[in-house]
Amino acid sequence: ESTSAMVLELFPNPASRFSTIFYTIPESNNISLKLYSIDGRLVQVLDTGYKMTGTYKFILDLRNLANGTYFLILDTMSERITNSIIIVH
Repeated sequence: ESTSAMVLELFPNPASRFSTIFYTIPESNNISLKLYSIDGRLVQVLDTGYKMTGTYKFILDLRNLANGTYFLILDTMSERITNSIIIVH
């Protein structure tokens, strides 16, 4: 039995200028990493495509985003995880 799991972490949170996102894919898969506003509007597609098993890093530039709560959603063919980020300038 595998204990590996998909992971989506970010820091700092709350953030004002940049936030570093780390995500782990336990098995090679097509992924999409997207940022949504609190009202469900797609704000930005951060990463898509086929990824090998491993951990990936993405620097999210928040300088042009309004204050508020946003949701990061990481999707694969078989799983979805969500994390929130609070932007305060």
